Parts: sequence; structure tokens; C-alpha cells
Amino acid sequence: MEITAIKGDITTCGYVDAIVNAANNSLLGGGGVDGAIHRAAGPALLEECRKLHGCETGEAKITGAYNLGPNCRAIIHTVGPIWHGGNAGEADLLYSSYHNSLTLAAKHGLRSVAFPSISTGVYSYPIKEAAQIAVKAVKDFSKSNPGAIDKVFWVLRDDNTFNAYSDAIGKETASYGVSDIIGFHLPTEPFGFLSNWYEAEFDSVDLHFTSSEQYMMYEKVCLAKEYDLADKIMHTKDPAKAKEYAGSKYFKTYDSISTVWEKNSRNIVKRGVRAKFSQNPDLLRELLNTGSALLAECAGKDTTWGIGINLHDGSWHNVQNWRGKNQLGVLLMELREEFRYELAVWGAVQTANYRHSDPIEVWNMTAGQLRRNPAYYSAIHCYADQLPIKSIRDCFYYSYSLYDWDVAMCTNMGGGLPISGFYEMKQEIYEIYKRLSGKKYISELFSVEPETWGLRGDPYLWKYLKDRLSTTVVPENESELKALLINDIEEVIHAELTDHSETYVEDFAHGGMSSGYVSGQFWLKRGIPMLCERLKA
Repeated sequence: MEITAIKGDITTCGYVDAIVNAANNSLLGGGGVDGAIHRAAGPALLEECRKLHGCETGEAKITGAYNLGPNCRAIIHTVGPIWHGGNAGEADLLYSSYHNSLTLAAKHGLRSVAFPSISTGVYSYPIKEAAQIAVKAVKDFSKSNPGAIDKVFWVLRDDNTFNAYSDAIGKETASYGVSDIIGFHLPTEPFGFLSNWYEAEFDSVDLHFTSSEQYMMYEKVCLAKEYDLADKIMHTKDPAKAKEYAGSKYFKTYDSISTVWEKNSRNIVKRGVRAKFSQNPDLLRELLNTGSALLAECAGKDTTWGIGINLHDGSWHNVQNWRGKNQLGVLLMELREEFRYELAVWGAVQTANYRHSDPIEVWNMTAGQLRRNPAYYSAIHCYADQLPIKSIRDCFYYSYSLYDWDVAMCTNMGGGLPISGFYEMKQEIYEIYKRLSGKKYISELFSVEPETWGLRGDPYLWKYLKDRLSTTVVPENESELKALLINDIEEVIHAELTDHSETYVEDFAHGGMSSGYVSGQFWLKRGIPMLCERLKA
């Protein structure tokens, strides 16, 4: 297990499998890290937390990650102790918070975990002592559970806390080594394939691009309806020239769309980068081969897309020295995990062009309805934000379905709305829908009463299976999901329910008419076959 302390905002760690929340006993949100995570995850997190009925100090519970990023699969909520002077069992409780969080992560197959500094905020635990206990708990877990978890991060906001955890971890593990961070910049330099300037051909909504930089600059000038500049960008393979056309020398009307671009550029760039890797298998393989390393664009003058440090300046090896947001590196890591998900579920990444596809369920909704779903919010606003007049935006949001607007784009040039950006939005919405479809059947599967599946009086088992599947890579269709359950259920029962409290299940061995009084052992022998029969049916 690699143990690391970094400075940053834990709510932006979308590249880890799980983020740990330093919660209070109610699990209903609070101040500090707890409040920040709830705000970032969205209101659905609170609704799930209400159903958990709180958490004891030192214990841990798990929920979905919601809006914390497409690659973060779960939030683990743990309650640290309040400092009462050190003689009220605080150390043991803090140790348990870390140990139980990692135990829960391992049980759900979560390989990388980001922790805040638990209990050192309003709970007033001394930072130095808390850091020492935290590191000991993680190292003890690693020794007793080798290979269960790959990486543990502490993501810390201030220098004092970072230094305390760095000291506790030790200098050899407090900072990333070169093997843990991959720096890149120009296409001709190491790992140059990660650069937006790297020549890699791909198609997007019926247009052909030679680099993701060309795509980025094309979309930028189109926001201002500078179609002459867009044409020039499309006729050059030189990314430097494309960037020049979209710069101040030629792009005189940039100020008119600067706010829209700054708000939506990350979403736009991610579309182009996704197309670049999904349509070039060799590059995709190289991206996946970066493992779980942090990816850093080492651009000395770029503090938005890069880290603000030149690749030839050795100080980039230490995250503490970074001066930029590294947005390109972060979205590459997000895509890396999205691609892994797609490969695990479907055996291939999404490469379809959805411009001419038949309408799906969400495409028949209005934009105003669909944007209420956080998964689609950014895609909708990336297009809507370029509509300058409120009445036009309201018309787009509420007057017609997205499918109706799609028809208008084909028949009468958009009915007054710009075509530029519309089909990019459609592509993204369809891709999101396909990714989410893998988990849709879970809610349908567990929406019936337990008795429907032959389970009586055992809400623990019902909830356990639902929670496990909600944090597991899940196939997109019903038949594949059933196969997953059949293969997985016996492992679950053996691991969790062998000695579980007495359980009632409907006994179909005698024609399905009687009820049997059974324990977990009976469930192992007869309950599994019964549930499997239900699944196969």
C-alpha cells in the first residue's frame, strides 16, 4: 500500500475510488469537511444518509458518491472522537475510525481511498497526535490485509496539517516519487501522447480533427460564431497555429464569450480528449498503462490546465510545490477510470457517434427537466450558456423536448437556436446515459418488497445486497446483472451471513406453501439456490 499526504481539496479528488467524510453522529451534514462533501455531492447524499440512522463514534458507513465525480464510487462516513484531554479513549476511537473505514473500503472493492484529517477541526484533536494515530492505523491495516487497498491519500488544506502528516508518514512516503506522478507537456517529450498537442486523428459529430487542441480551439471560436476562424483552424494540422487563431491576435471577439468559455471549457475539452483516446486504441492502452499514477501537465506558465511548473524543473515531483489547478491532468485521470469502467462492463469503450441515433428516454425530456439530474447538468449548460438572452434560454429549457430541438436542427437550422454545440451536447448526454444504464436496473431490482424474492424478516440481507451492488461495477442489462448476482451471492453470504441472526425465508422445497425457520447456515444450503431460481426466472 502506498501512503501519501498531499495538499488540496478533498471534494475534487474524483480520481480515487472512495472519499472518507469526517462526519458527525447524525450523518446529516455539518461544518468543515463534512459540509463541503455534502455540498459537493448534492442533496441526494443527504437523502441516503437519512436512511442510515446515524453512526457511532469510531464506526463507518458507506453511501454512493453522487456528484463527487464519475470516477469516485463511494463516500465512507466515519465519526471521529471529540477531544476531552486524552483520557476518554479518544486514541482508540480515532484508530477505529481509520481502521473501520479501510475495512469497509476493502469489502466493497475500493482500491484507493482519500482521507481528511479526522477530528482535528471542531473536535479539537491535537494535529500531531492525530496524524501519528492515523498513519499507524493505516499501516497496521496494510500489514494485516496485504493487497486489499493500493493507495491511501490524506488530502489536507493547510501547511500545518500537511506537515504533521508528512512527518508522521516519513519523508520517504510523504512526497510522491517520480514513479507515482507522470509529468507531461510537449508531444516530443516523455508521455507526450497525453498532450493536447499530440497528433491523433478522431471524429466528433461528423467533423474530423487531428488533435484535441484543434478540437478545443475550434469549439472556442464557434461559441462566438467566428466561423471564418473555425474554418482556418480546421484547415491546419499545427496545434500551435490553431491556438494562435483562437488567440487575441485573430480572435477579437473573445471577450464576448469569455465567461461562457471559462465556465464550460473543461467540459468541452474533456469531450475532445475522450474522442481522442476512445478512437485510438494504442493511445487508450498507453493511458490505461499509467495505472493509478497522478497525471500532471507540467506547463510552467499555465496554472489552469497545468501545474504551473516546467517539466524540466524537478520540483514538479512533489505535489506540495504545484502552483496550478492541473485541470488537464485531472480530466485525463477521470477519463482513465471511465474507460476502465466501460471495459469492465461492456468489454469496449464507447466510440459511437450518436448524432443520428434514435431518441432515448432522456432525449424525450425538455432540457429544463433533464438538467435537474446532476449527471446531465454540465452537458446541458455547456450548450445553454451560449444563449445570450434569457427568453431564448427559457424557450430552450421548457418549450420543447430535446428531441424536438433535434428535429428542428435537421429541418430548419435549429429554429433560431445555434447548431454549434448542440450535437456535442447530444453526444455527451447519450454517453452519460449509457454509462448510467449499467446501474439503473439495481434500483428496479430492489424496488420490490423482499418477500417477492422469497425473503422474510431479513432487511439486513436485502440492504446489504443493494449496498454492495450500488458500489460495484454493474453490467448494463438485466441478464448480465443476474449472472453477476448468481456468481457473487455465495461469496457475500459466506463472508457476511454465515453466523447471521436467524432468518426467515420462504421454503419452496415443499411446493412453495410453507415457511421455514432457518439460520444463515440454512440460507447457504437452500436460500442461494432459491434466489438464483428467482433471478433466472
